[in-house]
Amino acid sequence: MPRIPRLAAGLALSVLLVNASVVGVAHAAPATAVSAVTMTTQKQNAIAKVKALVTTFYTDAQLSLILDKLAENVYAGKPLEATFGTLFPAYALSASQTQAVATVTIGVQKDLGSTAALDKSYTAFIRNAQPYYTQISQKIVTMNRAGATKAACAAMVHQMLSAYLTKANVERALLDHKGSLSAKEWQSVRTHGAAMIRWSLYGL
Repeated sequence: MPRIPRLAAGLALSVLLVNASVVGVAHAAPATAVSAVTMTTQKQNAIAKVKALVTTFYTDAQLSLILDKLAENVYAGKPLEATFGTLFPAYALSASQTQAVATVTIGVQKDLGSTAALDKSYTAFIRNAQPYYTQISQKIVTMNRAGATKAACAAMVHQMLSAYLTKANVERALLDHKGSLSAKEWQSVRTHGAAMIRWSLYGL
């Protein structure tokens, strides 16, 4: 996976997963009760919340594909890092998005002498997302064993993400990301990543 989409992709994914807590699993609707309309609505809600609270870097169509791929990989039992590497293919980026990605790379490299801060960001995202990804995966395994359809499992993933994506939870995830970087690294990533992440919503 290209390095720079990790900034927006990692933030979006980790924030989504951090909010899909075990509480959400406990209170989610039974798979058999999820209709086709609900499946669509839950994904639309998740997309709307990502754009409102995390990033407007991706289009609705791109986020729809990302969420579908996430649900597909969870259903297939893939580990988080393997899943993450398939969510944000470079070929899916538009010309303007590709340029924005290049701008981040160049800016961070110029400021810091390397792009290691972006790798540190990615590592923090994966570390924070892992426990929640595991919980989601366990829920889907249980549903699968009970005979739930692949579509119902996907709807459950989207439902959990949508229900627990809140401003307070996003803020906690972003603050944790900030804390994983030095002051100089954070300043560079924040400045050059402003087109990808809605830092200003949280006073960052």
